[in-house]
Amino acid sequence: MNTRLIKQFFSFSLGGYISLLIGFISLPFVTRLISPEQYGVFSLFSLILNLQLIFLLLGLDQGFVRYFYETENKMKLLLKCIKYPMYFFILTLPLVIIFQKKISFFIFQKIDIKMLIILEATILLTIINNFTLLTIRMSQKGLQYSLLQIFNQLFNFIFIIVFYKILGDSYDVLIISYFLSLLLLVLTSLYFIRNTFKIQIKENKEINTKELLKYSYPFILTFSLTWIFQSSDKITIKIFSNFTELGLYSTALIVIKLFNVIQSGFTTFWVPVAYEKYTKEPENKEFFNLFFNYISLIMFFVAISVLMGKDLIAFVLGEKYKEASSIIPCLVFMPVMYTISETTVLGINFLKKTKFHIIISLLVSIFNIIGNIILVPKFNAVGAAISTGIAYILFFILRTNIAKKLINYNFNLKRVYILSILLFLYALFLSFYNNILYSTLIGMLLLLILIILYINEIKFALKEISSFIKK
Repeated sequence: MNTRLIKQFFSFSLGGYISLLIGFISLPFVTRLISPEQYGVFSLFSLILNLQLIFLLLGLDQGFVRYFYETENKMKLLLKCIKYPMYFFILTLPLVIIFQKKISFFIFQKIDIKMLIILEATILLTIINNFTLLTIRMSQKGLQYSLLQIFNQLFNFIFIIVFYKILGDSYDVLIISYFLSLLLLVLTSLYFIRNTFKIQIKENKEINTKELLKYSYPFILTFSLTWIFQSSDKITIKIFSNFTELGLYSTALIVIKLFNVIQSGFTTFWVPVAYEKYTKEPENKEFFNLFFNYISLIMFFVAISVLMGKDLIAFVLGEKYKEASSIIPCLVFMPVMYTISETTVLGINFLKKTKFHIIISLLVSIFNIIGNIILVPKFNAVGAAISTGIAYILFFILRTNIAKKLINYNFNLKRVYILSILLFLYALFLSFYNNILYSTLIGMLLLLILIILYINEIKFALKEISSFIKK
């Protein structure tokens, strides 16, 4: 792996690592200020926000990524992609006004028009934010991207502390803080890409609108199904349990999302690099194999480490959220399976066979809905976590094997499957039993197995690091 790529990877990942640190520092404060029930309401707010966003974006954020390196004038492509989401946002506002009471009651369990207005304003900002961040990301400006991650996490924490002093234990604190930190993020990212806007705005002749929409619109269905896949757990908990269980589950997800910095750092770096590499050297399979092996090694190491430290996480969260420690184990499969699959799904993306994303999302969504309906009434949030964990393993298997039929990179999948089975059994044990001694011993055994399976990659990495230090 050349030095340029290593530096590029860490420039994109730096913000994630610092955000992880800020998250670990801030989370104990926040969980001691905001009750699980209020977190449950905020999670529904986020759920509706993401659902609206899927339909408004029309998949054009993916079209922007796909055609970025095929277009000389990036600004024209950006304007072409962002204008349709803006049009649809304006067109949907009357529907929100008509059904404002029903939407408000579903999210907040009361009529709260003020928070509903903030929801719509947040959606508008998120549309802008998606494209400005993509511009920075696809331009491979890793340090700028990292700074934005740090600012967002830091200001969100500061706002939560400030508004808690004013509003107390309320979901209003979380929503207002999220909105204001997003506003600052948008303003900062617009400043970073300010020079782009100096280009004269003319119709983009380089990318045909019909071609762009044809590539992008299947992602609407794909992301809708993904939303169902990722949200059926929370909706099922709301139906069969209560807001406290939903809050505990959402908090467990927050913990997992702190470790998602590795996922987001890698995918942010990986997508532009992979597309650029395939465009220039489509037959270079060794390059893609290298990344698959090392990201698998890293993700399994992180997952085992998180599971071994789940009791420490429970202590950090505080008394009100200690039950979240039994929800966390199976949820580690979310970042693990998704991140590894980003290296194995290449055949689908490179050949523009986006219909397969729809099929995968549909199958996984159906499986997860059934799993949640069966497990949540019996095991509450723990049941939702188990169903979600299995669903993400299925997600990885489908993405990998379908992509393999299109472009076979000869990935060594046997090691991943072995470790996935062992990791799931470990997570299942930790979901129902709380024995620190057994937990530690099993975790250390899994780490030993991981080292044995990836010994060649570890030796090579140590050799490269040693050579790099000597230079």
